[in-house]
Amino acid sequence: MAATPEGKVKKEIKKVLDREDCYFYMVVPCGFSTVGFPDFVCCIPTTITSEMVGKRVGIFGGIEAKASGKVKNTTANQRRALEEIHAAGGLAIVSDNAAFVEDCVTRIKTKADITRSIPSEEAKEWLMK
Repeated sequence: MAATPEGKVKKEIKKVLDREDCYFYMVVPCGFSTVGFPDFVCCIPTTITSEMVGKRVGIFGGIEAKASGKVKNTTANQRRALEEIHAAGGLAIVSDNAAFVEDCVTRIKTKADITRSIPSEEAKEWLMK
């Protein structure tokens, strides 16, 4: 059975999260799950500088995977869940490619920078800063 376009993106995102030593879980939609919850929930290992030098902490993240070119196709419930994750201090992104996820994880791991959620339109500008 061939993977869907979104399934292919999810497979590549899994590889990135594994390679970056992130804990992640893929939520299985069912009657008991939260509507709009992202496809991946993850904890990104991060070393904080300053007062916590050398201590490793995890940053909570939610990743909504979309097929290539479909990043604008989030539902209102998906956007709400991502905004709630961001408001609580986590990383919340919508991505249609694993390279973007890898860039975000690298930025968090090297700069502990999760100061904004990443709507698809702002993603490239945010990463270029």
